Amino acid sequence: MRKLAITALICLFCLDPAWADVKKEVEFLKKKDCKNFFIENSKSKEENEKKYKNKEDKRKAFLGYVLSREANGHEKCNDDLKKSLKLLIKSVKIVESIKRPTSDTLQQLATTYQLLGYNYNKLADIKNGIKFLEKGLRIEEKNFYKKNYKSIARTYNVLGFWYLNIYEYKKAEKYQKKYLEYIKKNKGEFSKEYYNAYTGLALDYRSAGEYD
Repeated sequence: MRKLAITALICLFCLDPAWADVKKEVEFLKKKDCKNFFIENSKSKEENEKKYKNKEDKRKAFLGYVLSREANGHEKCNDDLKKSLKLLIKSVKIVESIKRPTSDTLQQLATTYQLLGYNYNKLADIKNGIKFLEKGLRIEEKNFYKKNYKSIARTYNVLGFWYLNIYEYKKAEKYQKKYLEYIKKNKGEFSKEYYNAYTGLALDYRSAGEYD
C-alpha cells in the first residue's frame, strides 16, 4: 500500500515538463545511489524556486512533492524514519497552505497524509497512523471515489486491521465490511481475496467476543 501511495504521488507530476528532473531522483533511489539522489533532490528545490517564484500555489505544490521525495530518500537510504516523518509533516503543512487547490493538489495532499500514516505506524504510533490515513481517505472518498476506488478499498482493509490492533472492534468491523463489499463486487464470493477478507472480519468478531 505504501508503495502505491508513492507511485501515485510521482504520477501526479509526470506530465508537466518542470518535473522532468524528478525522474532522475526516482532512478537514483531505485539503484540506491543515495549520494546522487540527494544532490538531484537539492537541485530540484533550487529549480522550483526559480521557475515558480511568481506562481505561489504551484511553487508550494512542487516543494511539497520534493520534500516527500526527500523523506522517502531518508527512509530508504538512511533508514531514518524520524527524519522522514519530519519532512512529510513539513510537506503536508506547505500543501495545506495552498489557497486554491486543484484536483492534483488534493490528490497530492491525500497521498502525503497516507505516507505520514504509514510512517507513524512503522514508528509504533498507530493512533497517529490511523489519524493521517483517515485524513487521506476522506479526501479520496470525497473527490476521487470512482477513480481511486481500488486503492480506497485497500485502505479500508489496512484501517480494519489497525483498529483491530488497538482493540477498537466496531471501527475495525466497519472498515472490514467496506473492504468485503468491494471484494465481493469485484472479485466474487469464491475468490481467494473474498475468503481472506471474510477471515479478517471473522477475526474482528472473535477478538471482540462477538459484541452486540
